[in-house]
Amino acid sequence: MRTDEMATRVADAIDEAWHRSGSAGRHEVPLGVAATLALLQPDDGVAFANQVMAMTPRAYWYQSRAVWTEIVRARTDLVDAISPMISWLYDEPDDRLCERVKATADAALAAGLLDLYQPELRHDADLLGRLLAVLKTRTEAKVNAQVYTPPDIADALVSLTMDVVKPGQAICENTVGTGSLFRATAKLLRQRSLDPASMIWIGADIDELAVAVTGVNSMFWGLGHQVVLYHGDSLARADWVEVAYQRRRHVLRLASKVRAVRRILDLM
Repeated sequence: MRTDEMATRVADAIDEAWHRSGSAGRHEVPLGVAATLALLQPDDGVAFANQVMAMTPRAYWYQSRAVWTEIVRARTDLVDAISPMISWLYDEPDDRLCERVKATADAALAAGLLDLYQPELRHDADLLGRLLAVLKTRTEAKVNAQVYTPPDIADALVSLTMDVVKPGQAICENTVGTGSLFRATAKLLRQRSLDPASMIWIGADIDELAVAVTGVNSMFWGLGHQVVLYHGDSLARADWVEVAYQRRRHVLRLASKVRAVRRILDLM
């Protein structure tokens, strides 16, 4: 089965489980559930799936929060971009939402989510992009619908337009969506024996969840730490790249101050 077909199968299962357990909306929650499981995937997928399925809904919620706390500490540069997808985990959950989250996680695992994030496939997988497109079809089919680009199309577009590439070059997309062209570009770079982490990745989109998906996908795809993302209308703001850099620098400065205070408190 092709990677995109696998992603579609898993996305459909997540969408069905999420909506079967409650009303539509809150797309960030099933997206966050899928991202958490993909980031957690260990070598022994079967044992891990069994462990997750044996958790209580509330225990799984707090486990997910702990996972993202560690990721945020390690990738402060992406906090601003990915926060719309994960901020709900830091609210105090009610029992009903915990149950919906757990049911969605169980369905994702049963549908084969872990198979998509094996080492040989994870650079090609765009489950989150596919999932966002599926979630939107219920309530927003005609609003911001052009988010997900099928991998075959993205690969073809990049192969036709990407000529000479050097380490340190900026790859810029002013309608980045969920990062499909970033993924295809990274794939082509690896085929040319270049490390995607040696590049600078700059993207913007008017859909904040699409930007969040690109941020998380950048970790799956090994794009490195030079990822600069902007939520807003890039066509309406000519200086969006500089604004994105300014925001990134601001977040990194704040994080540095927090870490400094934490070190002082540890010495007291």
